Formats: sequence, C-alpha cells, structure tokens
Amino acid sequence: MWMRSLRWRLIVLAALRILQLWAIALSMACLIQSPALAQIGERPEPLPPRSAGYLILISTVQEDLGLGSEQIEAAYAAMRNVREKYGFAKKKLDSGEWAELFAKGDNEMLQAIGDVLKPEQMKRLKQIEFQQRVEEDGPRAFLEAAVAKELQLTDEQKKLFASIFNQLLHDIGAAAFKLDRTTVHVPASPNKAMDAETFQQLTQFIYVDVPALRKLAMDAVRKSLNDEQKKKLEALTGKPLVLP
Repeated sequence: MWMRSLRWRLIVLAALRILQLWAIALSMACLIQSPALAQIGERPEPLPPRSAGYLILISTVQEDLGLGSEQIEAAYAAMRNVREKYGFAKKKLDSGEWAELFAKGDNEMLQAIGDVLKPEQMKRLKQIEFQQRVEEDGPRAFLEAAVAKELQLTDEQKKLFASIFNQLLHDIGAAAFKLDRTTVHVPASPNKAMDAETFQQLTQFIYVDVPALRKLAMDAVRKSLNDEQKKKLEALTGKPLVLP
C-alpha cells in the first residue's frame, strides 16, 4: 500500500514536470526514496537525485560499493551536517541559485565521504553517478566539459550529440501531445490523487515511451563513437546498476 501510494505521488510529480519541460519528464522517477533515506529524517532534498552525495545514501548503492556500517553512518552524518549548514528547507531561491547551492553541498559531501571511502569505492560511486546523468539527460550528459574531454570528442561529434539531444526533446514533446487530453487530468499538486485513466496514460508515457525514445537517442550517440572512445565510455560507466 505504501509503495503504491509513493508511486502514485511520483507519477503526479512527473506529470507536473512534463507540463513544464518535456525534456526531463522522466527525471522525477529518480526521486524514489529508499527506505534507508528515512534515517536522516524529513525529505532527501539537500542534493540533486543524480549526485554522488545523494546516491551514497541509497541502500542499493551502499551494497554495490560494499560499504561498512561506519562508512554508512559517516555518509548520513555528512548529509545532516550539509543540511544544517545550508538550511535548504528554509531558503527560497530561483533555479540558478538552487543549482549553485546544490553544487556546494554536493562538493562538501564528496569531501566528507572521500575520507572514509576506499579509492576503488569512490571510483565506483562516480561511475554510478555518471550512469544516472546519462539516464536522466541522455545525449546531453556527453556535452559536459569533463565528459567530452575524457572521451576526446571532436567538434563534429559535439554538434551531432547536440542535434540528437534536440531531436530527443522534439520527440518527447510530440509523444506528450499524443496523450488524450480529454481523459488526462493532472492534479495541480502531487498531494492530490489522479483518476485511473490519467494514471495509466502517464505511467505508459513516463516509464515506457520516454525511455524508448531516450534509448534510440543513446544508440545513435554510441554508434558515433570510435573504438577508443567506447573503451573510455565503458571505464566511465562501469557495470550497470539498476536503482529502485
């Protein structure tokens, strides 16, 4: 019952975001809260869902990294310290200010957990973080300066990836407009329930249609990489990890 209620809430959150920006509609699905997050209390908002500082608080990631109890407690303590220092819940900032604040908080989290993680654990955590960026942003993740430099992308490839990303935005928007507007009624707030027809259509769109479009875009990106770049991408990504 609890999981269904949470999933319902996440569907509404995703739907509200779709109406604002088609391109990142699926990213709200990444806000699923692991039971382990309950240990820090309230809501896990101090860091972006794809950041390493956030991911290390998820039990699936902790198991993948092979964290010990002391390392896990250190991660929770770091999160609490970051929350208390920046007072996220009390601030009213625009998106740019939030991004800057999140970046500062995430950097402090990484510094704190870097003292308790082994080098191989930190390397793996960064691989998982990159996987999540690709999952959320698709081709746009490859346009980040550090990633483009690591893969040694050419100017032609950067232009191609930007074009693929723009096409992805267009395709997601087109898919969204195909929703039956006579039966889809998105609540004004994620705290309000939606009818069954809306729930079914939005579930199909968010968890089936958008991932399928993103996969096509990523297939095109990977196809354009040479063998050396593909090896470097494998090193950046590591073994795939499916998060709950």
